[in-house]
Amino acid sequence: MVEAENETKENPYQLSTEERTCPKGLSVKERRAWFDGRIELQREGIDHGVEPQNLFGLPSNLRKLWLSRVWHPYLLTLPMEERRIIKQTVGLDRT
Repeated sequence: MVEAENETKENPYQLSTEERTCPKGLSVKERRAWFDGRIELQREGIDHGVEPQNLFGLPSNLRKLWLSRVWHPYLLTLPMEERRIIKQTVGLDRT
């Protein structure tokens, strides 16, 4: 466990579960500021070759924004063959 914590500290783009969980009791403005900070951090991580992580406890409108601002740009960094495979596997579960 200590080793995992040290690895997280060495890589500022890998967030702990607590850092990835939207704090409760925040106003809409505070939640959005927290969310925007996570977007910025994860986008910077993508620039350094780090796969983004999902956040927890987001309302549906912010989940959609997370996909468009973080995951879609990350997927565009992957080779075309890998994107094709991901698209096929994700597409199987959607109805």
